[in-house]
Amino acid sequence: MKNIYFLGDSLTEGSLSYNWVYNFNVPCNLFNVINKGINGLTVCTLYYKLVNNMVFNNPDYVVLMIGGNDIIGCTNEEYGNFYMNLYPSIQVEAPSLKNYERDLTNIIDKLDKELPITSHLIVLSTPPIGEGGPESIQWKLGDNFNEICKKIVNNSSNRVIYKDLFNEVIIDMDKYIDKNYTPFKLSIRLMYIAWFLSYFFTWETVRWIIGFKYTTDGVHYCKEFGMICDKLVLEAIVSIEENTKTNLKEIQ
Repeated sequence: MKNIYFLGDSLTEGSLSYNWVYNFNVPCNLFNVINKGINGLTVCTLYYKLVNNMVFNNPDYVVLMIGGNDIIGCTNEEYGNFYMNLYPSIQVEAPSLKNYERDLTNIIDKLDKELPITSHLIVLSTPPIGEGGPESIQWKLGDNFNEICKKIVNNSSNRVIYKDLFNEVIIDMDKYIDKNYTPFKLSIRLMYIAWFLSYFFTWETVRWIIGFKYTTDGVHYCKEFGMICDKLVLEAIVSIEENTKTNLKEIQ
């Protein structure tokens, strides 16, 4: 059984939304899944944890998805201060596009250089934040973050794989929203209301109760998102495994 690690923020941890990482191993049961997602992480705080206390035990695959909180923190001073207050000794600057590029480069470079030679790193771009639509600052920033993510991966070794989660989710989200966009507002209170309701209802029902069309609380997602993440990760793994078999045959 192969070890697959998942790194990221609340969209990876799964306690505030549909836990796609937990369900990733169902029903195939081919992987030993280790979820190292942590609520509230930015690229800065994830890099700090990688440098100081994050350990990998014989990883075959590492899946990275980070940047949602950075997009939120870029949108106004209040949100930026929120993330600085969350990790005051680490997040000493408000999230920004420049800092995202710097810290994501550091994360990918570190993993690329230090993971075992047989490991692969699968990088999912940051998904769109909120239901504000293509004219919202969150979606425009998300597009910029996506291009930076792609550029960084393209400058890495062949064992680092980029997957365009941003546009895949937008295509799926548009089917539900149907251009009835909702301005973004970060609400920790709403997140925990959704979390509480999830003990009694499905995430899809929670979404309906609160009044969103694709997200549960303006930030987090339901099963549709998880299915897209599953598909992209499995696509990457299948491609890697096929290439590995082909290379072995050529050597033989």
